[in-house]
Amino acid sequence: MKKAEYKIIVSDKGFDDFEAKVSEKLNEGWKPIGGISFNHSYPHQAMARVVDVKRKNEIATPPQKASDKKRSLTANEAMKRLDDLT
Repeated sequence: MKKAEYKIIVSDKGFDDFEAKVSEKLNEGWKPIGGISFNHSYPHQAMARVVDVKRKNEIATPPQKASDKKRSLTANEAMKRLDDLT
C-alpha cells in the first residue's frame, strides 16, 4: 500500500542551513512542490513523497545494520531521481 507524505522545510538560520535541509530531504526521496516562499523573511519549501506502508498483517522486516546502510546520494543523483519522478 502506498501513502503520500507532505512536509514544509523552513530555516531561520540563513540560506546555507535551508539548502542543507532541502538537500537532505531530496536525498531521502522527497520532491519539492512549487517554489520557495518567504514568511517573516524565512524561506519555506513544500515537499512531498510517496512511500510504501506495510499492512497490519504483513511481517515486519528486521532493522538494518549500520553496515547495511546505503550511502547518501550526491546532488546530481538526487536531481536525476527527481527528474525521473516527473
